[in-house]
Order: sequence, then C-alpha cells, then structure tokens
Amino acid sequence: MKPSPLDLTAYFVTELSLTANLEFSPDKLTQLRMEDLRISTDLRRQDGKPAWQLVLKVQQNVGPDRNSPYNFALTLVGLFDVHPTFPADKTEQMVRVNGSSMLYAAAREILRADMARGPHFPLLLPSISFYPATPENPVADANPPSTSTAQ
Repeated sequence: MKPSPLDLTAYFVTELSLTANLEFSPDKLTQLRMEDLRISTDLRRQDGKPAWQLVLKVQQNVGPDRNSPYNFALTLVGLFDVHPTFPADKTEQMVRVNGSSMLYAAAREILRADMARGPHFPLLLPSISFYPATPENPVADANPPSTSTAQ
C-alpha cells in the first residue's frame, strides 16, 4: 500500500437541505431512478497555489408520484493537493475523478446520517463512477440501479 498522490486537505458543507415527504407510504413502491439525481462538479485551480478546489452538488427533488421518503440538496467543497511528482498532464483528470469520488462518498454518508434522524428509512445513494465512459468501458454505460435502498 502507498499514499495517494491526491490529498483531500479539507472539505465542508456549504448547502444542506433535507425535506421529509409526509405523504410517503412505506407500503407502496418507491419509484426512484438514477435520473432523479442531479450531480454536478465544478473544478478550479486556486490562484497562485498548487491546490485545487472541487465543488460537488447532489440534489434530488421528485414529485409525490415517486413516493420518495425525502428530497434533498447538498453542496460540498473540497480542497485538494497533488503531489508535485505526479504527471502534470494527468493531474486535472485525477482530481476530477478521484476528488469527486472522495466528496461523493462523504455526501452519501452526510445525507444518510441526516435522513436517519427523519421519520422514514434513510436512502443510500447509489455508487457511481466519475470516470468518463468510453466505448471500451461498457460497464460505465450500463444503467445503474435505483437510488432507493432501505437499510
């Protein structure tokens, strides 16, 4: 095992909204799809510094016809350093893919913990890949499972 060339030096929440659906029925099918999630990232190089700033937004806002226990919005900001010996031409992709993955893992746990304090079972967001899909990578093009997971 060796240390990663990407170091998450800090992350923090800048937006968190969680709304319980009081009309939710645990006896009915929960019809959530991957398309119900809106996930975006914004990567910036910090001026005059070797550090990178990555903003991850995760949001779900579905109507009552989906029978979702919760709607939510979360924005995380992560600060990353890259080891100086890492190839410069691969740095941005590594921060986009690995940095987004690190922040998304934190987002899943933050949302799950907040939902666990609500009136319904917490959702576990699906695992996703931030690696760009290519024709040689058919798994990345497959339809991922529903976002509804009761735990």
